[in-house]
Amino acid sequence: MKTLITILLLSTFGLAQAADLTVDVSFPNASATKVAVDQQARTIQFSPIGWAWWRFKVTGITPGETIRLHTKGPANKDAADLKAVFSTDKGKTWRVTPAATQLGAQVVGANVEYAVTVDADEAEFAYFVPYTTEMARAAVEESVIQIPGAKAETLGKSKEGKEVHAVRIKDTGVPDAERVGIWIQARQHAWELSGSWTVQGLLGWLATDEAAPLRRRAEIVVVPVFDVDGVDAGLTMQPVNPNRLWVDDRPVIYNKTGNGGRGTLESYAEGPADAPLKPGFIRVQKPHEPFPQISQAMKLIRDLDKRGRGLAVFLDLHNYAYRGTDAMQFWKVAQRADLSEAHRAMFSRFEQAMQSVDSTPLRVRMVTHEAYAGLGKDSTAPIMAGRWVMASCKAPVALTQESAMQQADLPLQDPPQAEHLRRGALLGRVISKYLEP
Repeated sequence: MKTLITILLLSTFGLAQAADLTVDVSFPNASATKVAVDQQARTIQFSPIGWAWWRFKVTGITPGETIRLHTKGPANKDAADLKAVFSTDKGKTWRVTPAATQLGAQVVGANVEYAVTVDADEAEFAYFVPYTTEMARAAVEESVIQIPGAKAETLGKSKEGKEVHAVRIKDTGVPDAERVGIWIQARQHAWELSGSWTVQGLLGWLATDEAAPLRRRAEIVVVPVFDVDGVDAGLTMQPVNPNRLWVDDRPVIYNKTGNGGRGTLESYAEGPADAPLKPGFIRVQKPHEPFPQISQAMKLIRDLDKRGRGLAVFLDLHNYAYRGTDAMQFWKVAQRADLSEAHRAMFSRFEQAMQSVDSTPLRVRMVTHEAYAGLGKDSTAPIMAGRWVMASCKAPVALTQESAMQQADLPLQDPPQAEHLRRGALLGRVISKYLEP
């Protein structure tokens, strides 16, 4: 359980008048564990949730002093030029920190340091600009005002009773029978907030005149935040990984230790209900119970596929790295024997559309990722969102769009989210190009 953490230690003579630093991880969307404060060194040590997610508030700062954050970086090789963000106006605006420096192995539980000089008595720190469920709701409401033909809706409620906000866009100009469907969702994995910022940029682009042809020819559903409970709690993939549960709601066997410890669905449950399971495996009787929005999303996607010309594009937005070579990658499965020639051709056309749109300075590419087929080791069941869509709908191009939080050769600058908003506009242009008659 999150707590308000205050660790009081004797100050050095030079900091005799300095207030004690207090770290707060108790508010919605805050995220960090193993927090320890060294009042002498004015250093905060902590571990992220997952492998990168952290956000917390600090009070007791002497304006103008340097606060040092020690944490586990995503990987030692990524430490150079890695930057985080901080805010001194209660999260209204965010600024980029100086680049992290590599710490030696002698620092227990930490391998990078952010040294941030703060010009206020309190501040928030985060691995990237937060995108909350409240921001998702506001984005949907703003879209209804700004985008022709946009309407707010929900994917029902989460396990904790929170609404999963979405916007449906269907402009006038084309008979319904001639429309195609588009479904775009972000944040199945709550920490991967690059997807939400990309969606924010996409919604902004959809309000422009440039997007008018796409609005007229398509019915578009956009979900800014899928795992609302996880985003509010500052937890990710709890109690299981939602992107391994895109199956009919019947008993399954789930390997909690698979997928690098993030969990994976192994197969549909077979044999007696009381049959022994391997260590680390659990039997899930109702796989959608932790994420009831999966059931509603599956229903709405099927409905979208039944109308007009069917679902044409499905994109599930994730993060492949904290800091990577490419701003965006589109992960496809192209070599499996059960992949139709029609799907192969659609992947090829989407890649051509992607290459024809000027993305400078963003680096974008298509990646063939067989291990990301969304299949259990011994199963042919589509268990990930994209594979389920390909198996359940007529002829969509279904891709996992994976982003790096920071493109390695693009220095992170203020405002930090600007690059991700540009990615969203680029995504809209690629989809529009792909669907051109």
